[in-house]
Amino acid sequence: MQRRKLWAIGAIGVIVVAIAAYAAGNYLQNYNSPLSKCERDASNGDSGVGNTVIVASLAVPSGSDQGNLTMTAYPNGCAPFAGVSITFVSPALGGLTNQSFLRYDGTVVSANRPAPIGATRASGSIEVFDASANQSYKTTAEVTYATSAPEFTNSTVGIGLTSQS
Repeated sequence: MQRRKLWAIGAIGVIVVAIAAYAAGNYLQNYNSPLSKCERDASNGDSGVGNTVIVASLAVPSGSDQGNLTMTAYPNGCAPFAGVSITFVSPALGGLTNQSFLRYDGTVVSANRPAPIGATRASGSIEVFDASANQSYKTTAEVTYATSAPEFTNSTVGIGLTSQS
């Protein structure tokens, strides 16, 4: 009888420890997920939850009017990133109108194929024409997200470019 009680108490103890370990693991996994980090940042008043940093460069060989625009977007990983659209370039560059060229994990990012939550880098390049070496360009781009959450409304950013030969 005594042995059965000890065995039952031991079995209950093992079950309690297993449940506690599972709950702790589940909590830590959820706490460290990109979405929960974003939710914590937003609840702490972080106004940069929907920010995306864009870095771009333009290479134009000397004597040529064709170049290569390379762009990298660094979304903060809090929403499904749907891409960057070049909306204005001055002086004008050909080949940029409505072109999706940023890639995440080998796939072009778009509203139909956004980079997932947690993605922190999408990059790509596109050939442009009517370009000049050593020219400064003023560029405006629209950053888009595949979500209707108000903190991730599409935003317009300015990008300064100076072509390098």
